[in-house]
Amino acid sequence: MPAAPWADAKTLSDFVGAVIKDLLKLQELRRDNDGDIPINTGHSLIFVRTVEVKDQIPYVHIFSPVLRDVPKSPELLETLNEINLGIMFAKFVHTPAQEIVLASDVPAMGISPQQVAWATSFMSHVADYYHTQISKRFGGAQWSEDTRPSVDV
Repeated sequence: MPAAPWADAKTLSDFVGAVIKDLLKLQELRRDNDGDIPINTGHSLIFVRTVEVKDQIPYVHIFSPVLRDVPKSPELLETLNEINLGIMFAKFVHTPAQEIVLASDVPAMGISPQQVAWATSFMSHVADYYHTQISKRFGGAQWSEDTRPSVDV
């Protein structure tokens, strides 16, 4: 009997990679130097990674570096908090490196291909929508795969 997709980080990573490869109809799945799967969609760049923590269920960490070079201000933090109150399953954070990152964690227990597909699509849509809203108000530069964030959330 094959191992459950959540049995360990390696099994989970293989499972998630196969789902994304199929979802995006890729001939070959590409991973960056950290083992993350980069996905470019619209204005957003999202990364999918699997994480294993000792004595805990592995999980899928999906994050999108939405903007860089955005100075911290009380108004920005208040805006991010308001946005976070209005969305489920993800959160925006402002990092010490002046980055705005959208992050979500999906527990691996019972994970299905549909959950992986939904989570990556959800993150892409949320990142695209709020990228525009936040950049209009607070400025900042768009990320590209070559300028990935210095701090993962």
